[in-house]
Amino acid sequence: MPFGTLRIAKPLCVIMKTLTYIIASLISAQITFGQQESDGLIGRLLVNADFEFIELINDSLVYSSLTSSNDTLEYEILENEFIIKDRLYYPSASEKNRTKEYKYLINNQTDSSLNILLDYYNESDFYDIRSLSKNIFDFQYIELEYLTSWDNDRFIRIDNLGNYYEKITFSPLKSRLFKRKSKTIKKRLSNKELQSLMLKLSDFYAIHIPHKRVCAIDGELSNFVIKTNGQLIESKGCDLSWIHSKLLEYLLTIK
Repeated sequence: MPFGTLRIAKPLCVIMKTLTYIIASLISAQITFGQQESDGLIGRLLVNADFEFIELINDSLVYSSLTSSNDTLEYEILENEFIIKDRLYYPSASEKNRTKEYKYLINNQTDSSLNILLDYYNESDFYDIRSLSKNIFDFQYIELEYLTSWDNDRFIRIDNLGNYYEKITFSPLKSRLFKRKSKTIKKRLSNKELQSLMLKLSDFYAIHIPHKRVCAIDGELSNFVIKTNGQLIESKGCDLSWIHSKLLEYLLTIK
């Protein structure tokens, strides 16, 4: 073999090995970067403008409105993919271990935000809900009218002094044969309880509750009236996002 050929082939081999090492290092760095960035999101509640949410409970479990499940699911972040795994149950033994995967392309992520592609055309920014809080000033009152076919009807009003008023309307023995009765509850919230309410209202998404919400047949009607920050905020209807349902749950259990 000519001497000149040996002089050309040897450097080419070294170059190819070097390029292979660089590419492998870049891929490894990309995977490591994604894992490190997702670690900063653990324990945070991320929400978007449509009130969808993602909560990374730990490095393997997620609770999210992106799937139809009402329970925690397994997830993993591989390179630029956010994958939620729903283990489906089937009676058939051959299908018992089937898993449905929800895959979302990650465009960008930090330790407090996540931008993902929900489908082929729509991307969405999820932010730590704490970064979207809104200062509460000049709070006057909040009212809740809660009507349901399956439980007692309730009207709750809390003012800026912590005065709590509730009227409960009910049917004795849950029968329509009895005339509906009512009772009222009056109390004064402690400073701690009132401060807790202010923290709930400081949530950007609690303040920006939709004006009208869809109602299905026999839906639970929850009408809100909030006067604060120089605004009168009204919201009527049934369907509530998970974020807003937390405000309803809080008001129904505050006493």
